[in-house]
Amino acid sequence: MVFGGFSATSRKDRIADGGAKLLITADGGWRGGRTIELKAAADQPLASRCRTIERVIVDRRTAEPVPMDAKRDVWWHEVVEGQSPICAPEPVAAEHPLFLLYKSGSRAQ
Repeated sequence: MVFGGFSATSRKDRIADGGAKLLITADGGWRGGRTIELKAAADQPLASRCRTIERVIVDRRTAEPVPMDAKRDVWWHEVVEGQSPICAPEPVAAEHPLFLLYKSGSRAQ
């Protein structure tokens, strides 16, 4: 998970560090009574040489129009249509890249 409030550079660095091939986002969300354009925020690092992402899955939350790259982007509801609602968990080691955790570096701990 990469927080959408990070700068495009921070999002790009985190995606690259994890070698992510898939990015899941939403068309938008709400914060403080305002609509936040999450898909637009997800597109920013992809436009700046973030080459590992092969597919972007977009959940429709706000129903606001968003640009979709026909070769890369798909809607969540289309992906899950006809899929089983049950997904068995996959055990992974604690060192698995899923668990990349960043710290601010403001503490010498």
